[in-house]
Amino acid sequence: MFYQKPLSFRFLLLAMLFSFSFIVEASIINFQNGNATISASGYDGNASEDGDNAGNIEVTLSYSDSTKSAVRIEGQITNYRGNTPFSQIIPLASLERIYLYARGGDGGKGEDGTRGRDGNSGSNGSDGQDGRNGCPPGDGSNGSDGSNGSDGSYGTNGTNGGDGATGGSGGRGGSGGDGGRAGQGGSGGRNTCNPQGANGNDGTDGRSGRSGDDGRNGTDGRSGYDGSNGRSSITSGTNTYSKAYNLVIDAVKSIDANNDGVLEPGEDLTVTQMTLTNNGGMPTSLGQTLNLLFKNSSTLILKKTPTSISVNEVIPVNGTKVLTFVSGELVFTAVKDRRYVGSAATMLANVAVNSVNYDESVNSSRAVRWPILVSSTTKQVSGYFGSNQVVNFKLQNLGTLELSPKSERGFVVEFAWNSSTIAATDVMMTIPDGRVFPLAHTVAISNLSLSELSSMDFPVTLTIKNSAAQLQADGSLQMVTRLKDLNSDEINTLSTSATPIHQVMDLRPVKFDKTFDTKSANIECYFPQNKVFKNLNLAQFRIWKSINSDVINFQIYHKVLFKLKSSPNAPGAAFDFAPFYGLITKKGVDTKSLLDVLNTQVADALLKVGDKDWIISAGSCKVK
Repeated sequence: MFYQKPLSFRFLLLAMLFSFSFIVEASIINFQNGNATISASGYDGNASEDGDNAGNIEVTLSYSDSTKSAVRIEGQITNYRGNTPFSQIIPLASLERIYLYARGGDGGKGEDGTRGRDGNSGSNGSDGQDGRNGCPPGDGSNGSDGSNGSDGSYGTNGTNGGDGATGGSGGRGGSGGDGGRAGQGGSGGRNTCNPQGANGNDGTDGRSGRSGDDGRNGTDGRSGYDGSNGRSSITSGTNTYSKAYNLVIDAVKSIDANNDGVLEPGEDLTVTQMTLTNNGGMPTSLGQTLNLLFKNSSTLILKKTPTSISVNEVIPVNGTKVLTFVSGELVFTAVKDRRYVGSAATMLANVAVNSVNYDESVNSSRAVRWPILVSSTTKQVSGYFGSNQVVNFKLQNLGTLELSPKSERGFVVEFAWNSSTIAATDVMMTIPDGRVFPLAHTVAISNLSLSELSSMDFPVTLTIKNSAAQLQADGSLQMVTRLKDLNSDEINTLSTSATPIHQVMDLRPVKFDKTFDTKSANIECYFPQNKVFKNLNLAQFRIWKSINSDVINFQIYHKVLFKLKSSPNAPGAAFDFAPFYGLITKKGVDTKSLLDVLNTQVADALLKVGDKDWIISAGSCKVK
C-alpha cells in the first residue's frame, strides 16, 4: 500500500526538537522546488518471496544557527538492513514542506510447478500358444504370436506453483509409459512322428502405452504484504502530539464609516476586534512571537495599521486569543470597483513566526454593496398599444440609516425608455402618487423616502401610442437608483433594472371575416388521429372576429371523396393573431404567414376543441 504524508512547514520550525516516527521509503533527502522528500521503502520480493516491510525513520528538526535562517533535518532510517543516518541543512526561506513516503515491497511471483513424473512402462505381452503336434509326413505347426504389451500408466500431476504475488503455472503432465515388450512365441508342437515339428515364432511387440495427462495448475500464491501506513508524532519536551498547531483568524468585528451596517465601495471599514483560534493538535510554542502584518487584498485596501501586532502567549488546542484594536488603529477602505459589488470584503494577513511566514485570507464578515437595491418583480409586460400596462418595481434600503430628501445623501430614482421601434415620445408613465411623465427624456424622481432596513413597492403605469401603426413592436423600461458619494460630491449609480415591454396592435374594435383558398397554395397538414386519412390537402381556411371581442375564430376545410368537410369552430386569442393581421388587409395569400398561423395558433385551437379527426400536428403544415 502506498502512503504519502506531507507536512506543512508553517509552525513546525520551533525552538525545540520534533521527532517523527514514520514507516517510509529510501535513505535519501531529496530537496526540489521547496519540498524535502525522505523515503525508505522495502524491496520487492523475488519469486515466491514476500516483499520487504518498509523501515522506520526518525526525524529531528532544528534551527541550524542562532539567526534561525536555516533548518537542519537529521535522523536515521532503521530496517532489517541496519541503521542509515542522514543530515542536511536547508535555507528556511526555501523550505515549504517535508514529504515522507511509506511503501512496502511487492510480493514476488510464485514459482511454476515442477514437471510430473513419466508413466510406468506397460506390462509384457503374454506368451504365444504352443504349435500343434506334428504328424508324418508333415511338421508340427508354429506357435501363435505373443499378445500386445499393456498401456503404460499415466504421468503424475505437476506440483503446485510456489507462493508469491501470483501463483505459478502447474507443471506439465509426465509422458506416458513405454509399451510392454511382446510376449514370447509359443513352443512348437510335439512331434509324435518323425521328424519333430519346429517351435512356434515369437509374438510381435505390444503397442506403447499413451502419455499421461498434464498435471493440474499450481494454486495461486498469497499476495505480498503491503507496507504499513506512516505514523507521525511531534514531541515537545515530555509531551507527544499527533500534529502541529494551526492558527485561524476569524470572528472579526468592524464598523463602517457611516455606521449603517453597509460597506459601500470607497467606504472605510474600522476593525475593532478579531480572534485567533488554534484548531491544530498541539499548543502554540512558549517563547516564540507570532506577528501579524496586514496587506491590501482585491476588495480591501489597507489604510491604517498598528506598528506591530504580536502574540507572545501560548494558545492551547481549541483555545482562542482575542485581539482588540483602538478605534481608528486598523482601518481598511473598500475598493471602488463595480466588479466587486456583492463580493465578500476580505482582508489579507501575513502570519510570521521568526522567518517562517505565510499569507492568510481573513473574512471581515462584510460584503461590498450599495445601501439601495432595486429590482423588477414583473418579468415582462405584453399588451395592446394604447392600453394601460403596469410594471412593478421594488426598492430596498439595506442600511440602518433613513434615505430621504432630508438626508445629506438623498437618493434619486430615474426612469428611461429604450426601443428601436417605439418612439420615446409615444410613451407616458404614471407613478404611484398620480404624477404623469412623458418618457421622451429621462425622468428623475428625487422626493422618495426609505426608512432604515425597509422596502417599498413602486408600480408604474405605461401607456404607449401606436403612431407608426405597427402590428407589433418591443422596448424596455429601465429604472436606475443613484446616491451621493460618502466622501465627495460624486453621484454613484447603484443598481439598474430593466423590464421588457411587448406591444401589439389592438384588434378588439375590428370586425372581419375572410376565407382563403388554400387549394391553389397546395398546403398539406398532418392529422395524426384521423381514422381515414393522415395527410390531407387543405381546401379552404377561414378567419373571423366579432367587433369589440378578444376572440378570433379559425376553421379549416378539406375535400374527401369530392365532399367539402369543415372542422369545428376553433377559438383563439386575438392578441396572438395581431402580428398576422396583414393576412386580412392584404390582397392575395401570404403563404409563409398563413403557414405560421396554421402551425401555431390554429393547431393549438383545434387541439383544445378536442375533435380527434381535426387535430393538426403543430408544425406539420407545409407546401407540397
